[in-house]
Amino acid sequence: MDTLIRALIFCLLTSAASLTAGADDHFQLTQLAPDLLMLSTDQGSYSNNSLVFTGPDGLLLVDTHHGDDAEAFRVYIESLGLGKPSYIINTHRHVEHIGGNHLFGPDPIVIAHDLFAGKLRSGTFLFAEYPPAAFPDITFTDTLEITFNNEVIRLVNIGGSHDDNEILVHFTKHGIAHTSSVVNGFNFPSVDGAGDVLQFEAMTRRLMTLLPHDVRIVSGHNGQATGYDFVGRWDQLPAYADMMRDTVGIVRQELAAGKSQQDMEAAGIFNAYEQYAGSYVSTNDWINYVVDALTVPRETRADIGQPIYKVWKQDGAEAAVAHYQKLLNTHQDEYDFNPYMLMGIGSKLYANEHYEDAVIFLKGSTDVYPESEYGYYTHYLAARGLQKLGRNEEAIAESRESVRLNGDFENAASLLIELTAAAEWPVLKGPYLGQKPPGITSEIFAPDIISTAGSEINSVFTPDGNEFYFTTWTEETGTKIMFTRQVDGKWIAPAVASFSKGYGEVDMAVSYDGQRIFFGTRRPRPGETEMRKEGFDIWFADRSKTGWGEEQYLGPVVNSGNHQVYPTVTRNGTLYFQAKRAQGYGKADIYRSRLVNGVYQTPQNLGPVINSEKYEGDVFIADDESYLVVSISGREDSYGSGDLYISFAQEDGSWSPLKNMGSTVNSDKRDFCPMVTPDGSYFFFTSKRLGEGDIYWIDAKIIDQLRTAESQ
Repeated sequence: MDTLIRALIFCLLTSAASLTAGADDHFQLTQLAPDLLMLSTDQGSYSNNSLVFTGPDGLLLVDTHHGDDAEAFRVYIESLGLGKPSYIINTHRHVEHIGGNHLFGPDPIVIAHDLFAGKLRSGTFLFAEYPPAAFPDITFTDTLEITFNNEVIRLVNIGGSHDDNEILVHFTKHGIAHTSSVVNGFNFPSVDGAGDVLQFEAMTRRLMTLLPHDVRIVSGHNGQATGYDFVGRWDQLPAYADMMRDTVGIVRQELAAGKSQQDMEAAGIFNAYEQYAGSYVSTNDWINYVVDALTVPRETRADIGQPIYKVWKQDGAEAAVAHYQKLLNTHQDEYDFNPYMLMGIGSKLYANEHYEDAVIFLKGSTDVYPESEYGYYTHYLAARGLQKLGRNEEAIAESRESVRLNGDFENAASLLIELTAAAEWPVLKGPYLGQKPPGITSEIFAPDIISTAGSEINSVFTPDGNEFYFTTWTEETGTKIMFTRQVDGKWIAPAVASFSKGYGEVDMAVSYDGQRIFFGTRRPRPGETEMRKEGFDIWFADRSKTGWGEEQYLGPVVNSGNHQVYPTVTRNGTLYFQAKRAQGYGKADIYRSRLVNGVYQTPQNLGPVINSEKYEGDVFIADDESYLVVSISGREDSYGSGDLYISFAQEDGSWSPLKNMGSTVNSDKRDFCPMVTPDGSYFFFTSKRLGEGDIYWIDAKIIDQLRTAESQ
């Protein structure tokens, strides 16, 4: 009975008025059947697609996305409340299909092609050093059938075209088949080093014999032209096979006539097939693939990854690159050298946070293969690695070279802007960005560094004092959350926080242990697709090994109204925040939600001592709940358009009447966004007394003085 209920829950969670919906702002969901879902991630010009299948036996996944998206995938699967997957089926070994295998631990049974495990232990994949949970538990060479959730799932070897270890995953009763990357969303496909362009026609025609005519076809990737929710049909397979046959035939004729690849591109020999260029492979790319297939001999050579990996582990990256160059000069015909090997190694090392070694391999790639068609990306990735290492001048040079090689590569252009701005960042050492502490008079915090001519509207330090988050606003970009942190004793230039995704993120609060950050945002709620036009919700992200993990919706209990924002959290996890509720006292009130057994309870209005018919806004709660500070507009005792008020907890659990914090804090303009540093030393707030908004600070003794004055 429990498994049937879980299956019903899945259907309810994934049902929607239309076929597609948003999932935690990361995935596009396409419901193929009540119990079968396609999750797609936007990779720029194409999507990565996985399948989620559930029923009375549990949960089954087909592919687990790229490592960059894997944590988000795990969080989404966990949010379904259906437990860990029983099976993971990998269509082939490429990184964008296996990145999340290991995140589900050792329990799921991983199924893959017989060649799969060996591929992960060869070439550039060696350097990824995948954990045991990423590898298959069951492999096969021809066919395999499993019965799961009252479905017969047929797995068939279809390797040889895109890659040599691909499998077909056919949900026979559902009439749905995942065809790996063979037809590539019915776009021109890419070809792995172990694949073969000349096998695509035959493999497509094999799919025609393996699949019934009423089947719906899912690909590992879809293109922008068709939309990421695209699902193909059997009757598209014959035309696709004919296209493969015809394009290869055209190139054969052109080569026989003595035409070069450049001649073919200039003549536009594939213009009639432009409809197949809707993804990441253009007509000219396909010409290149076919020309290589017809002119470059296919030879089986030794894996160059093995000796390079061995030297890297024993002697380091510089020795490994030197060994690669030596073998290239002396054993060129023995090993499978290619212009992308060193770049591929560098990318794997970068993904595993081996930044120093990644940069060495990436620079080695540009030295050994200066004319590589992907040199622009190699320089860009080297710049990212150098940025991680704090070597900004070198990073600027690499990003400039990337832009020079490919002026349309927006990632490199954006990175160059970011790095150039960072180059003007001063050297800051010590607590609080090395700023001289204030006394009992308010001062601008970090003038012309954090508080600038622009608008900075709230701030928070992490408990260890090593990270500082603040919000900026411009008319063009709206609000975004920035952060700076200490690296090797120096504060680095601010960058956009990973969880600030362009949905008006604002108002951060960090938990007492520093492992969770809360924030307000207008992003779509789960199951919705549109950014919220009015009001905010509270979301959070948990600390991961690389920073902050995937953003998560705090849930409908706290986010039960149209507007809730400015979270602040106590030592025991109780959440205070501002919200607009129909049953409230005024335009906005302060609410509190207790954390009980890890679950936030129904929010409670703090009552008429704190709330009124006015606008009670930004709130800060002491970690021991001994006092709170709130921003209020429109009170008679206000100095300006909005002041900060304080209330102290009483022995009976009530709150003292709100007291204006006085002219040492408030001004004749708006003063808001209160925060006390985790060590209790300083009171931070935002003021518009000099413009659009600056961050101010004052010695937190002001709070003790106000407490003493109240008790007298």
